[in-house]
Amino acid sequence: MKTVNNAVKIIFLTILFVNLSNCKPKALEASSIEIGMNEFISAYDSNEKIQLLDVRTPEEYQSGHVPRAVTLPLDELTSGATVPFEKTSEIYVICRSGKRSMAATQYLKSQGYTNVKSISGGTVAWSAQNKPLDK
Repeated sequence: MKTVNNAVKIIFLTILFVNLSNCKPKALEASSIEIGMNEFISAYDSNEKIQLLDVRTPEEYQSGHVPRAVTLPLDELTSGATVPFEKTSEIYVICRSGKRSMAATQYLKSQGYTNVKSISGGTVAWSAQNKPLDK
């Protein structure tokens, strides 16, 4: 009987270990697809052909957007609109504060885009760094 109890414990611990080793904390997942504003500004300033996708509404985009940003609202993106960038391109995604850009980034990753980063803080953080907005 003792051997059976030990076998059950070993099986239970093995299953528990396998399940825990396959888990990724949400914070770790988010950090791998999110970029801070200072890091983005460095990338932006050093690359005139940066691929930047603004997922805010058309009204928000028209009221002021990061120069060189291409608009594709989140609802259109997730409804199957054509993304104007290659799946292997380095793509930065921005919104007002970072929530919609994170959702868009996760969606793009699920669609096979391999190098996508959500910009933490969005256009609010961009403006807080005294960076210009185009209208």
